[in-house]
Amino acid sequence: MRLSLGLPVLQTIAMMVIVWAPWAPQTHKFGYALEGGREIRGWSVLPGPDQDTIAWAQGINLPGLLAEIPIDLACERFEPLPELKLRFFSFWFFGILSWYMIGRVGEDILKWRQTGLPLSRRFDFLFAVEAFVLAVPSFLVLVLDRSKENFRVLTVWSAIWAILASGALSLRLLQKARQRKAIAS
Repeated sequence: MRLSLGLPVLQTIAMMVIVWAPWAPQTHKFGYALEGGREIRGWSVLPGPDQDTIAWAQGINLPGLLAEIPIDLACERFEPLPELKLRFFSFWFFGILSWYMIGRVGEDILKWRQTGLPLSRRFDFLFAVEAFVLAVPSFLVLVLDRSKENFRVLTVWSAIWAILASGALSLRLLQKARQRKAIAS
């Protein structure tokens, strides 16, 4: 099985379920009462704010957190931009890349069991470092946070990503060490 293709497909299915929100079917609808008894009704792409849509998207795609920085800066500068939709879909897009890279880690582990440790690729190591640098501190901050806010979804996903990122970084460091040893001998 090609994990580098299967995991992004599963991530996309999960993100579609988050957008669909079958557990809260009426949260997509909104209505505003205007002066004079008129009313505006509509439908939004993302479910209502009480559904933690962004928290789920951020948790599932935690290494895509770097994509949020330019979006936040742009939304501060240009206020009419739909910030939540931009954040959600940027997590979705960068999450596909993140899960693709995790799939490559899984494929390398399977190759290692069959034919020996494969050679490391530059972007694999960079992703492992980036995922580790984002996942472990976010996990520690969320676990040690004593505020009243409930970040259970993010705490669980940051723990999962801390484990995935630690494993990916360990594998990539082992590959780098073996390559240097092979070059030196």
